[in-house]
Amino acid sequence: MADMLLRAREKVEQASSEGRSVLEEEELARIGTAYRRVVAYAKAGPRHALAERFNRRRDDYLRFAIDFAVPFTSNAAERDVRMVKLQMKVSGGWRTLSGAEYFCRIRSFISAVRKQGQAVLAKLPELFAGNAWLLVAI
Repeated sequence: MADMLLRAREKVEQASSEGRSVLEEEELARIGTAYRRVVAYAKAGPRHALAERFNRRRDDYLRFAIDFAVPFTSNAAERDVRMVKLQMKVSGGWRTLSGAEYFCRIRSFISAVRKQGQAVLAKLPELFAGNAWLLVAI
């Protein structure tokens, strides 16, 4: 399954580098066929439960091939959560719920600014001065 998904990612990257925003129907059909073949093979072995999960969530696992705006991995989301977990590990948590909420709001703002390609150090003073920067719809 990993090899099949990586090949599908290569197809998406190739199409994107060619300036396309979607895969051709034929390419999507080949990816779907390969996916079903891997699931059928896995069901015959000891990984039946995993194969069933892959089968049930096929659309979720292949969403990156249908919508190029969806990333192949969840690394960006994991990076957003990592700082919260690190803060909890280092300090043992927050003393108050409002302190945790402020921390999460600021981290969320920083993450959004970075994703929008803005300079964080330029936007933080604006935020604390009460001139909150608004996200641009993508």
